[in-house]
Amino acid sequence: MDIIGWFVLYLLTALLETICGAREPELYCSACQILVDEVSWAVSQTDPKKTVQIGSFRVDSHGNQKTYEVPYARSEIHLTELLENVCSGMNQYAQSTDEKTGKKKFIRTSSRNNEPIELKNIVLSGDTQKKLRFLCESLVEDHEEDIISLYAKSQDDMERKLCVDVAKVCTEEDMQEQTAGDTVPPQNDEL
Repeated sequence: MDIIGWFVLYLLTALLETICGAREPELYCSACQILVDEVSWAVSQTDPKKTVQIGSFRVDSHGNQKTYEVPYARSEIHLTELLENVCSGMNQYAQSTDEKTGKKKFIRTSSRNNEPIELKNIVLSGDTQKKLRFLCESLVEDHEEDIISLYAKSQDDMERKLCVDVAKVCTEEDMQEQTAGDTVPPQNDEL
């Protein structure tokens, strides 16, 4: 192979790694956490009184149908619709590097409730948003049935269940770092 062939191979490899995030496993974890956050938020915004009938619509010999109602927010129909569109909202995120650990992650650049957001050490580019969208779509494609199943059954600790247990893109350490950053240190009442 001549020098031009090696150069083209290098460029293609670099492009693939950039798009896929192959050298940045923490970005897969961050993308999974964002996916969980976006789906959870969308589910929480759905009217809790809204229901949908599921079950068999066949009529038995007594003229009855075996149907029952479930909350629409956690129904397979609604969750499937959410997963079809959730990754299109990834243009509201940027890549950030933690000052202490040096780990990269994606952060939201606009608030859902119009409150100001402090942004530090961010890279806001179309490439970053394309990378996040690709990672999101990959997670949805690979784990759609698991995501629907988890959301239909549970409401607790979805990040850990999906990102650590199912998709295996995060570690327990990643979850502890996330939790440690979100908690308020205990107050010492001693004088």
